[in-house]
Amino acid sequence: MNGGRKMRVLVIALSVAVVLVSSFNIVNSFNKEEKQNTNILNYHEDNTKNGEKTHDVGEYIEGKKPLYVDGIVVVNKDYCLPKDYKSDKEKEALAAIDKMTKDAKHEDVNLNIRSGYRSYKTQENLFNLYANRDGKEDASTYSAKPGQSEHQTGLAYDFTDASLKSVGNWFDDTKEAKWLYENAYKYGFILRYPPGKTNITGYIYESWHYRYVGTEHSNNFIMNCLTLEEYLGIN
Repeated sequence: MNGGRKMRVLVIALSVAVVLVSSFNIVNSFNKEEKQNTNILNYHEDNTKNGEKTHDVGEYIEGKKPLYVDGIVVVNKDYCLPKDYKSDKEKEALAAIDKMTKDAKHEDVNLNIRSGYRSYKTQENLFNLYANRDGKEDASTYSAKPGQSEHQTGLAYDFTDASLKSVGNWFDDTKEAKWLYENAYKYGFILRYPPGKTNITGYIYESWHYRYVGTEHSNNFIMNCLTLEEYLGIN
């Protein structure tokens, strides 16, 4: 075999090797990405037993010990917080808030917190104010009784825009509400009271109320309007 022919064979062999390596890298990269997506979408499937979702459920003692399910403190009309409850994730939530509001600002979206942590006593005064004005039955559709408010955890936030107006239905159609709905999960937050789920949550739709649960859980809420009760299997 002459020198020129040897060189051509060598070039062809090297080209084939490069193609094979590139193909392997592409397939390997695709498989990794597919595995990551599958892990997110199939969170519930990974945590099943005999075909049913299983949960790590803590002990609940009304007035003394809150309910924890899969590491998430549950607060609603059925499961209340003790008066002196303190969350160990409040700093984590505030750090996530800081990053989220800064990222939103880069997109010309002005997120401001209208309400964050509220003590048991503050919630009691607030609910009584609404109850005296609208009656207890109506007030309980949009305001929590003391011990039943997520705000007492320090992990729930009511958002407003640059106007800093009080929360209300006006917020539903703002760019801030739209941005939160599409992006909050990336920072560990979920829309706590989605539309059409009052029969489950006990509260009307609140486009401004978001709850911090951490990205491990919030990634499973992407644009699907799950309630926390449905996600955790709480009746």
